[in-house]
Amino acid sequence: MMKLGYEVEKTHADGRFEIAGVSRRVIEAFSTRRAEIEVAVAERSPDGANGANGAAGQRLAERAALMTRAAKRDMDREGLQEMWREQAAELGFIAKSLVGGAISRAAVHDRQMPERETVSSEPESNSSGISTGPGNSMESVHSAATADNQDKRAVEWAVGHLSEREAVFGRAELFAAALAWNPGRVSIEGIEREVESRVAVGTLHPARLPGLDGLLTTNRAVADERETIALMRAGQGRGAVAMRGRAVDKALRNGPLTAGQKDAVRLILSADDRTVGVQGYAGSGKTTMLNRARSLLEKKGYEVRGLAPSASAARTLEGEAGISSETLQRFLARYDGVAEGRLTAKGERELRAMFRKTALVVDEGSLASTIQARDLLRIADALRIPRVVLVGDRKQLDAVDAGKPFFQLQEGGMRTAVMDEILRQRDPDLKAAVEASLSGDIRKAFEKLGENIAEVNSDNLAGAAAARWLALSPEERKNAGLMAPSHELRQDINNIVRERLVRDGVVHGPALTSERLVSRGYTNAEKSLARIFRKETARSP
Repeated sequence: MMKLGYEVEKTHADGRFEIAGVSRRVIEAFSTRRAEIEVAVAERSPDGANGANGAAGQRLAERAALMTRAAKRDMDREGLQEMWREQAAELGFIAKSLVGGAISRAAVHDRQMPERETVSSEPESNSSGISTGPGNSMESVHSAATADNQDKRAVEWAVGHLSEREAVFGRAELFAAALAWNPGRVSIEGIEREVESRVAVGTLHPARLPGLDGLLTTNRAVADERETIALMRAGQGRGAVAMRGRAVDKALRNGPLTAGQKDAVRLILSADDRTVGVQGYAGSGKTTMLNRARSLLEKKGYEVRGLAPSASAARTLEGEAGISSETLQRFLARYDGVAEGRLTAKGERELRAMFRKTALVVDEGSLASTIQARDLLRIADALRIPRVVLVGDRKQLDAVDAGKPFFQLQEGGMRTAVMDEILRQRDPDLKAAVEASLSGDIRKAFEKLGENIAEVNSDNLAGAAAARWLALSPEERKNAGLMAPSHELRQDINNIVRERLVRDGVVHGPALTSERLVSRGYTNAEKSLARIFRKETARSP
């Protein structure tokens, strides 16, 4: 389309585009199929016109598309074109003007941008020595160089975009992202050549994960992972022993802790490694264990400081374990100069004195990215912090940004205590189901859950979940939570529950409507593209 002279504008992150210069009003007027689908969704969805939101809504829209699709029939093409012209005239849309502009641009493109294939390997020369090969080889070489530069920029952008969230990504993902960088400017052939070139020189590396092929990672990701493990290993034997193992055992002898909790407390206090880990499965009593470890450390004159990857997790750590806490991001931002090696001799002395008897406890350590773990261990190494405790579950959620350092540090030799006795579930069958799921026996887990599993229509997942919670008594609701696997589904459930509570008078009083900022979830690479930003009309307060 661009060679034909049309300008295009990207409309979606995956590279979908439309012809520039055609207003949204005209596009919607001619999108009769879309209008038919929206009407069908509105008729079949309990949420009306908003029923196409979320995964369930998308499936409803797909079925509506099939139901509203008319049978193929012969059409009078001239009559159809006349109808289109009349419709366009009513909308004030002049197609000839758009086409005329495209023809003019295409003519300029043909003169200034010869295709890569016109490069001559043996150009003819006239008496003055200037090449006169097909299409003028000097211009052709310039065109090929320009295309190569576009390919490089596209792949560079795609690598930055993908590697921000994932340490390992697929070739197909990389190709798609590079093509979506600027639709029409690059070709799949050029992208493939550029990717293979980067693999050959070592800036991209083949990666292997069980059951998956065609994966890549960056040299930067490999270097960060290796440095993080090296920093952990460099601290082995260089930590401070707060209490001897026998003393810890004596202090814990008559306490209520499980064997796994006692092992964790013993490791935290008696290990001579700077960095240690606690692998605690969900419901195994990690905060209870940390509360006891904090108490013993403070008796030995240590300051225990908590870090967590979210404000809510930091509040939980402080409230339940009694450890003064802040977000991991805030701590890293405060000491970023230390992590980057910009520490003066005076600053180094002062900070080392400040952290001389400090234990850093990182809760939900599995949510930390490779960069965050690397910087934390850089700071601990530079300031000689005697103890860094990473607490988490390698089987739960990973970091939003790239990397799995909690898993990799365990694999790299970090001394780790394991807490695998489940305390949260009181019901024997539910506890057995959790234990089976942790061991990977999903069939047994489902068998143990038995009647606690309900199969519902996928189109009404939000309604079914909300209905079950609303059917509980007020007292039962206080001890029952609703969890959803996506933001869209969570919002749908909340809307249904709130509407019912308002109708029943449980939620009452004056309503307050306010605006809130919602993250678009863009990567830094996406934020670098001017076209993702949209001008919106400011609302009156």
